[in-house]
Amino acid sequence: MKSAMKLAGLVLLLVGSLCSSASAQQEIKPEKRALIKELYLATKADKMAESFTNIILTQMERDLPKTLSELPEMTDLKKKDRDQAQRVMFETSGRLLARFKELIPQRINFAEVMEQMFYPLYDKFFTEDELKDLVAFYKSPTGQKSIGVMPQLLQDAMQRSSEALNAKVTQLVNEVLEQERKHLKGTGTAKN
Repeated sequence: MKSAMKLAGLVLLLVGSLCSSASAQQEIKPEKRALIKELYLATKADKMAESFTNIILTQMERDLPKTLSELPEMTDLKKKDRDQAQRVMFETSGRLLARFKELIPQRINFAEVMEQMFYPLYDKFFTEDELKDLVAFYKSPTGQKSIGVMPQLLQDAMQRSSEALNAKVTQLVNEVLEQERKHLKGTGTAKN
C-alpha cells in the first residue's frame, strides 16, 4: 500500500513538473543553465529516475502480497474464502505490476521528464556558485561513487524502513478503519 502511494506520488510529481516547468526553463540565465546542464549530465539524473522507478516497482512487487493479506477485510474472511481471495489478489497484483514494468519504459521518456523537472528546481534552490560546487563534487571520484551506489542505497533504505514500519503502519491503519466502522455503525450508514 505504501509502495503504491510512493509510485503514485512519483507519477504526480513527474506530471506536475511537466506542467509547471516549461515557462520556468525560459527564465534561467544562460550561464546558470549551462551549469545546471553540466550537473544534470554529471549526476546522470535521467538514469537515476529510471532506477528509482524500478526500485519502487520491485518494492511493490515484494510488499504488495503481504500488505493485501493483512487488510482487515482479508483477515475477517473464513480460511477457505481468505485463501481464494489472496490467490486472486496475488495473481492480479502480479499481472498489474508486470504490466507496469513493461509499459513504463515504453510510455515515459525519463530523460525528457527529468530534464524538464531538473532545470527549474536547481535554478530555484541553488546559486551559480553552489552549482559550481555541486558539479565539482559530482565529477569527483566520491561524487561518481555516490551516484553509482545511490539506487542500491535507496533500495536498502526503503527495505529497512519498510521492515521497521510495516507492522506499526498496518496496526495504525487497522485502528483507524475500526474507528471508522464504529462511527459508521453509530450513524446507521454502515452495511452489516
